[in-house]
Amino acid sequence: MYEIGGVVAREHPYSDVAAEVVRIIDWESLGVPPRHGSLVSFRSLAKRFWLNSTPDLGHLITAIYCLCVYGYLDRARRVCLAMSDIRTKTPGVMYGYIHDCFTVTCCFLERAGYWEAAKPLRHLAHNPPGEPDYQLGDAAFDGTMVNFLPNDPVNDPYWSAYNVFQNISNLSVLLVFGSTSRKFPPDRVAELLDSNLAGLYTSTKWKPWPHPEEPIA
Repeated sequence: MYEIGGVVAREHPYSDVAAEVVRIIDWESLGVPPRHGSLVSFRSLAKRFWLNSTPDLGHLITAIYCLCVYGYLDRARRVCLAMSDIRTKTPGVMYGYIHDCFTVTCCFLERAGYWEAAKPLRHLAHNPPGEPDYQLGDAAFDGTMVNFLPNDPVNDPYWSAYNVFQNISNLSVLLVFGSTSRKFPPDRVAELLDSNLAGLYTSTKWKPWPHPEEPIA
């Protein structure tokens, strides 16, 4: 249940959107190998996805990261479009997770050369619906949020996929919005993103798996 204007509602907000998101992801058709690191979030979303649950939104953004980094860009794009009408100030909804979906998916679509497919997501990232406007803080644009910890899952006992995904998020912002720091021109940001992906792909738990290429609709 959630509350709007003092009235308690029986369903979670945007329940129809949540159901559509789960339908689009359709994790069982992804062919994810057993014990892969992405399975926790995919399975959790299939069991329950409430947009006013922060843990559920955490599984959503992890699922979006995984759809993007493992080559399911069209599904990520369609998930984002399904969420395009969610308002920034919806009670109980941590909108930052939704915004992150738009930014990361836009970044990966543009890097793959799908500029037209990325346009609606770039618009949503820059102009999220709702009043007052959702805005990122200054630190999101100057590179101070980028993590430079060693990116070696084989030899670094402190390596974490969580740090990689956080970097993917922060670097995507720098590519989609641009950086206010001269230390982070687009080519440097792209290089850092490639480095983080390379580390992720060498982790036994997070290796890519072979699957048919899905075209961008």
